[in-house]
Amino acid sequence: MIPFGQPILVGHHSEQRDRNYRNKIHKTFRKSSELDGKADHYRQRAERVGSAGIASNDPEAIKKLTEKLAELERSQEIMKVVNKIIRTDKLTDLEKAAEIVAAGLLSEAQADKILRPDYCGRMDFASYSLSNNNAEVRRAKQRIAGLEGLRNSDPLEFKNDDFSKAIDNGRVCIKFSGGKPSDGVRAMLRGSAFKWSRYQGAWVRKATGNGVAKTGRVLERLKAVEEIY
Repeated sequence: MIPFGQPILVGHHSEQRDRNYRNKIHKTFRKSSELDGKADHYRQRAERVGSAGIASNDPEAIKKLTEKLAELERSQEIMKVVNKIIRTDKLTDLEKAAEIVAAGLLSEAQADKILRPDYCGRMDFASYSLSNNNAEVRRAKQRIAGLEGLRNSDPLEFKNDDFSKAIDNGRVCIKFSGGKPSDGVRAMLRGSAFKWSRYQGAWVRKATGNGVAKTGRVLERLKAVEEIY
């Protein structure tokens, strides 16, 4: 409908219709780009399904997370440097590919792929790729800090005749040996962000440094309760 290079005819009866049409095109491309980013995010998540995660109670958890963090930070730096090379106007595409490979950033196949324009005409790592990876870097750092706090906290396991506490599958678990606790006890647990897990048969919350600290306070309150059930 719009010939290439055709400007908006300001003052012409077609001006508003033309502006509306161009805005529709812009919104459609923007939505397409956003959905492409979302698809990439969920594609990465799908690829991780079935692969073992790093549980908080794994003795090697901090070491594994530190290695993962180093790899994520390396990927972030590679994407930044590759984008800088691609956006250099002084080089041809062949020279850009050669420089990327020579620097050890990508393989020849990867360099060739990244220099092929996508449907939006992009020839670099999209901004959402960097932001998604950067979010993973932040999460890894937070988990490492949390686990280091856990290692330096009070003993993670506790047990008496009425209840027990342990770390299982990255969760702080409180189990009651006598069955369902009283309404007051359940309200106390919910107030400290614990949720009932039928799968684990326990009241659970994420095993973060703050979660473990809060659990310690909950245990002290539970010890003072005369009637647990």
